[in-house]
Amino acid sequence: MRTAQDLLTPTDLIRLYGSFHRRLAHIVRSGVGAPEPVVEDACQVAWTALICQSTRVDRERAAGWLVRTAIREALSLMRIADREDSLARELEVPIDPGPEELAWRRSQVHSLRLLSVRQQRLVWLRALGLSYEEMASYERCTNRTVRRQLERARRRLRVLDSGTGAQRRAA
Repeated sequence: MRTAQDLLTPTDLIRLYGSFHRRLAHIVRSGVGAPEPVVEDACQVAWTALICQSTRVDRERAAGWLVRTAIREALSLMRIADREDSLARELEVPIDPGPEELAWRRSQVHSLRLLSVRQQRLVWLRALGLSYEEMASYERCTNRTVRRQLERARRRLRVLDSGTGAQRRAA
């Protein structure tokens, strides 16, 4: 049974940070092999989580809890970066369109930039032929979220396209 004496206090947190923050970064860096910005972000998330969870973490186990949380966050951040990099590589297919096709594609890409980042990724994944289930797994969300985000993106693109279509007809 834990007592109030076993739990972290704000003073304990300050002492732990002073004595352990560099060591935590070293452990994450060497354990995961992540780039420095990922290590910094992961450690920051772990410290923030510890501050929020301090009433539930034992004083004796706080360092281990921090290491486990920071490593999990670093791995998660690296997976996200890998997904985004692989998507960017997939989109680097050389094309040789005509001038009209090129102008149309540029306007479409410009319209996509006006969507949220998540909607942009889902539109590109759909264009690559992924199913809703595959996209949900890739984005770590539900099928319902994928459907909802794609529908919002479609509506936004229709509004943008109708605005540019009216401008083209007027010109």
